[in-house]
This record gives sequence, structure tokens and C-alpha cells, in this order.
Amino acid sequence: MPHGNSKNGTENTLGTDRDPFNQPEHVHTLKGRELCLFVIFYTVAVFLIVMMFELFMPVLFNPNYPEM
Repeated sequence: MPHGNSKNGTENTLGTDRDPFNQPEHVHTLKGRELCLFVIFYTVAVFLIVMMFELFMPVLFNPNYPEM
């Protein structure tokens, strides 16, 4: 269904449909197995980072933390 004036058959456009740089974006979202693997990997990575900091500078399980 063309937009515009139906009397003379012309079609009104904004010019964006002819722009070569106005391409639809390829949106890739994580679904299913990819999402599960991402969540597991992210959780493990955060846990390892926290444990690395606790190994070098213990805070959470240090009973005398303020006095170091």
C-alpha cells in the first residue's frame, strides 16, 4: 500500500530508504544454550575474581580485618 497522494500516483518518501548506510542492524541476542553457557561462564569468572582478591587481601573471612 503506497503512501502519498493517490490522485497523481506519486509516493512521498523521506529519502532514508535510499540511503546506502541505513541498513537494518543485525541484532544477535543470546538464547537457549548460548545464554546458559554465558551465565555459567560469567558466574565462574566473577567467583574466581573475588577468590583471587580474597587470596591476596582477605576481607570477607578475616576476623581481625580492621587491624590488619
